[in-house]
Amino acid sequence: MSWMSDMPILNAGELPLADTHLIEASAGTGKTYNIVRIYLRLLLEKELTVDQILVMTFTKAATAEIRNRLSAFLREALQIWETQNYRDDKERAFYETIRRRVDPEKARLQMRQALLQLDEAAIYTIHGFCKRALSQQAFFSGLSFHANMEADSQELMLQATQDWYRRIQQADWYADIDERWPTPEAFMAHWSRVIGSDIPLNAPTVENLDSLLAEHIDSWSDERETFLKLNKPRKAEVIALRDSLIEALDRAAEGQPLQALDPDVESKFFNTKAKQAGLSVCRRLVHLTLTNEKARKLNLALDGVRFIREQLNASKARQDQLDFNDLIIQLRRALDGPHAVELQKALLDQFPAALVDEFQDTDPDQYQILNRIYHRQHGPHFLCMIGDPKQAIYAFRGGDVFAYLSAREQATQQWTMDTNYRSSPSVIDGYNRTFLQSDAPVNPEAFGFGIEYHRILAADDRKDPIFSDDRSGVQWVHLSPADESVNTVKKEFQQSIADWCVQEIAHLLNDVTKDERSITAGDIALLVRSYGEAQLLQDTLRRANLPSVYLSARQNVFQTSEARDLYQLLNGIWQADNDRLFLAALAGSWIGLNLIELDQLQHDERLWAQWQTRFVQWREDWTQRGLMSVLLEILQSHHRPQRDATERSLTNRLHLAERLQLESNQHRLPDALLHWFARALDEDTGEEDNQLRLESDDALIKIITMHGAKGLEYPIVFIPFASYYSASRQSPAFYHFHDRETFASQWVYLSNDEQKQLTQEEDEAERIRLLYVAMTRPIDRLYCCLAPFTGFAQSPLGLTLKQASFELSDISAKVCSGQAATLMSVNERDIQTVTMTTPESPDTSIAAEFHGHIERDWWLSSFSALTRHVGHSSHSTPDRDELDGLGSTETSTELRFRLAKGAEAGNLLHDTLEHCDFTNPDYPTLLEQARKRYSILAKSFTDDEFRQWIDELLHAPIDGFRLCDLPKQKTLREAEFYFPMEDTPIDKLSAIIAQRRGETFQLPDRHRLKGMMHGFIDLIFEWQGRYYVADYKSTHLGHQLTHYQPPSIRHSILSSHYDVQYAIYAVALHRYLAGRVPGYNPKQHFGGVYYFYLRGMHPDSTTGIYHDPIGIQDLQALDAVFRAEVPAHD
Repeated sequence: MSWMSDMPILNAGELPLADTHLIEASAGTGKTYNIVRIYLRLLLEKELTVDQILVMTFTKAATAEIRNRLSAFLREALQIWETQNYRDDKERAFYETIRRRVDPEKARLQMRQALLQLDEAAIYTIHGFCKRALSQQAFFSGLSFHANMEADSQELMLQATQDWYRRIQQADWYADIDERWPTPEAFMAHWSRVIGSDIPLNAPTVENLDSLLAEHIDSWSDERETFLKLNKPRKAEVIALRDSLIEALDRAAEGQPLQALDPDVESKFFNTKAKQAGLSVCRRLVHLTLTNEKARKLNLALDGVRFIREQLNASKARQDQLDFNDLIIQLRRALDGPHAVELQKALLDQFPAALVDEFQDTDPDQYQILNRIYHRQHGPHFLCMIGDPKQAIYAFRGGDVFAYLSAREQATQQWTMDTNYRSSPSVIDGYNRTFLQSDAPVNPEAFGFGIEYHRILAADDRKDPIFSDDRSGVQWVHLSPADESVNTVKKEFQQSIADWCVQEIAHLLNDVTKDERSITAGDIALLVRSYGEAQLLQDTLRRANLPSVYLSARQNVFQTSEARDLYQLLNGIWQADNDRLFLAALAGSWIGLNLIELDQLQHDERLWAQWQTRFVQWREDWTQRGLMSVLLEILQSHHRPQRDATERSLTNRLHLAERLQLESNQHRLPDALLHWFARALDEDTGEEDNQLRLESDDALIKIITMHGAKGLEYPIVFIPFASYYSASRQSPAFYHFHDRETFASQWVYLSNDEQKQLTQEEDEAERIRLLYVAMTRPIDRLYCCLAPFTGFAQSPLGLTLKQASFELSDISAKVCSGQAATLMSVNERDIQTVTMTTPESPDTSIAAEFHGHIERDWWLSSFSALTRHVGHSSHSTPDRDELDGLGSTETSTELRFRLAKGAEAGNLLHDTLEHCDFTNPDYPTLLEQARKRYSILAKSFTDDEFRQWIDELLHAPIDGFRLCDLPKQKTLREAEFYFPMEDTPIDKLSAIIAQRRGETFQLPDRHRLKGMMHGFIDLIFEWQGRYYVADYKSTHLGHQLTHYQPPSIRHSILSSHYDVQYAIYAVALHRYLAGRVPGYNPKQHFGGVYYFYLRGMHPDSTTGIYHDPIGIQDLQALDAVFRAEVPAHD
């Protein structure tokens, strides 16, 4: 079926802004150019706001690029709208068409408003959109209010895998698993995609071989002699293999069970010749036996996958955790669930228009989400999907070109874009010829599955650059081995190709100009398929003194030396009184004292004290102002460009500082952050945020994978290994293919020949698409190397040209076209070794110093920072975080009273309650986590003791209810908040606290607070229509319940200034409810604050409970003082 033949050419100014559209945008045809113009029309003609137009793509980098392009375009559009100065007739036609449809003055104001609100633009990754949809429509989606979204579930998956391995170690079949996957990590690496998804687990069938043996074993005696005559190997190992097979079949003929066979026997002895010689029955027996053995072992593995998947899902459910896959699966299920209609309507009302970029990278679940929301039966909508099926190259991470093909069939209208604005006319002619392979305007079979290749046009104003060597835009380079009698070459010949590429690069840099300008290393890119190919090229370039960078070498930043040294530094700062850690921090690269300086330090008490004071101050700043401020100060003071590998090292340091600051929002205690950091150093999760960021590479030759090059462009591109292919030796975890009529996905774990063929066809088609992506990257010149590699037919080029063998004349006839694409022949012996010389010059640059003034009155503040320097009042009594072992010397046998005092006990109790379902506690899991995280403290109690205490405090009476009466969906745990402090007068805040206390009180003399107030609330809950803040305290007030009466608790609260803390919490909840509860009325909805002193809570007592309802007048006064609106209480 011809699709593109019937597609009209897109005109962004005329596209109907209704229904569902699919735009097929070939490489370089201006996809983003058209997206921003359609976006402008939605703003002006449909009068939508930036938060109503959903723009979706597949990576964070792509969303950032679209946001930047949109911002620049809207500024340009506003200027053009106001001045009506058009660059050309095309631009004039676009804007004047819109002017005729809208009120020009109103449109101008709408553009200005859009620019002001662009930070609110709904531009998301697919995962970001799903996260927002699930959380904002939590009632309809069924999402827990406190779900941790975008979490990394790799650790939980590994724990479940390890658990399964422990369970099966005594099984008699464990050896079958251990032989194939000797460690849990190996099993998880092989099966992780299946475990972490809802791919069906269809177990392969295990045949009953008894009847087949009985039916066919008699024929073995007839075929035995034929088998021996046909199989007379010389190698000892093959003889042994043959003899073991004969022995097994002889025993089976005598009535014994047919034993397991070596998997190699089928390929070694039952080839085409054997079948022709009459061994069909014997071959069938062997084949079925081997298949059965594979099926048996696969079923064992799939049992493990099923167990791990169930355990993983249960763990995520207990912890309210969703990973990236869950976000998509959960939203897709919700759109098919009991509230599907309401959810679909809510999302369509919120986003009446959607633009989906890079749509060819979608998968069936993602498309189903879009199709459910923007289905034509749901009423007016606009869905525009933009992509290029010829660039669908991400099957390995879930991308599915068949989802695109399905969407194409269902779209109301399809459009195409046929003019390339990236490449020169000769480069375009070159790849037109490659994929058309004739003068015809279309090749309907170029990519298979109905994906055609149509001739692409060059932009009218685009001219070929003038190269001084006068070569064509596309250079096909045929490299032949030195021995001309050799018809095929092996992988080792890649070195010769790399040598020639380096020789040609040196020639370009030394001898060739483009438009009378020298070619630089930064103009050149080499595209590869694998890390091995990249290393080969980079090593060859390095030997020639040519600078290069491998852009796909996206190592995890936590695997760098800067990360290890930073952990050492932070450990030293946090434990500055530990001499060993203190010295290690000073010796690391972040401070960088050398051996002489370290020796001097240990013999100079004054110098030692100075450094230790500095570390203590950094520790104070870390807790008060945040980690980022400390790290930036250290970088400014101690990063020495003359010493460090400047760009790479500084890029890593800033990246690490940013990641740790981000994680400190989740792990707010330094101990917890360091624990997370230590784990990050040991793991490599592959998260996008953890990948090394690139230092400046403008002056370097780029080496990049074809996958990584998608969406990029380079003046000169080399594709060295387009004619090479090496099949993976490892069998896949599953075979994934599609029904050719319905495009439905099919998953099998043990395939037959037909299913293998279908899978292979799809893999081959993707290899062709990968070559297309590579060939469409160059702007001015493309080099594509050819060599007669073994397996050429399966290479990207061999598949594209449909060449069963390497025939140079046939290849040349298909790819060469006049002056645009020419063939160059090079013999291996003519390749020269190149070494570039670069003159050395002394580096006279020095680091600039900053002498300006930085405003420091804008703070990220918190309760701890606000009260840090407030002296204890007359109520002073030690809190759990301050003292350990002081006070009463009484002892008690009850865990609640004897559990060690201090922060560790508080963290244990807080973590337990944070993850506990009050109505149905999962005590085994809670205890497992407690013993894992607090192993030393947990040795002081038994499981029963801990369980009894938690159960008692959950059943303690509060005010007509108990914690165990609160279902999880009515609670919010560890709620993080930020709210602005708009020049808050500190004395007014102190006056409110003092009046509420009935005594003198003064916060630190900072005069005013400006910036953001930040904190975490242990628990927010709703009971009978009212909302409450609650905080857990593990403070030890005594060894009897009577020590936890309200007067004692109030004494503790005032002495530790917790009334300041809960005043802040109350304002945070008040503002949160005002934005989330329809018709919010604090008198009706705000319930006040509870402080739960956990050691005093008991089912038979009201002790341990402190409640401050906070009257409306006080609440409004607190809110007003943080807004700096009105005077507080006098």
